[in-house]
Amino acid sequence: MKDSSAVASLEKKHGSWLIHGILCTDTVVSLTERGRQVITEIKQRDNLQGTKSTICFDFAADTGIQDASAVAMLLEWIRFTRHHELRITFTHLPHKLKIMAELGGVGAMLQQHVIK
Repeated sequence: MKDSSAVASLEKKHGSWLIHGILCTDTVVSLTERGRQVITEIKQRDNLQGTKSTICFDFAADTGIQDASAVAMLLEWIRFTRHHELRITFTHLPHKLKIMAELGGVGAMLQQHVIK
């Protein structure tokens, strides 16, 4: 379903990155890029401080999943954090997203990064 009015965002809150809005093909491309920017910034900070962070992306209660593009976004963030030798976790994953990942054959891989 195409929704040109759909909006999604990342907001830093209490040490996590809160995902808000509607995740669909119209919003996931820019949100994926914003997530890459966050990961890159954290990696640069870690390099300066000599630390190794775990990045947590938390799904807000208002996050809606319209299609499987959200699964692709999470897989890209997992790949990108591995490339940068960081750890990634996801919390409050919507049930619909878990089902889509299972149907796509990547549920187990995604589940390795889910903490709540």
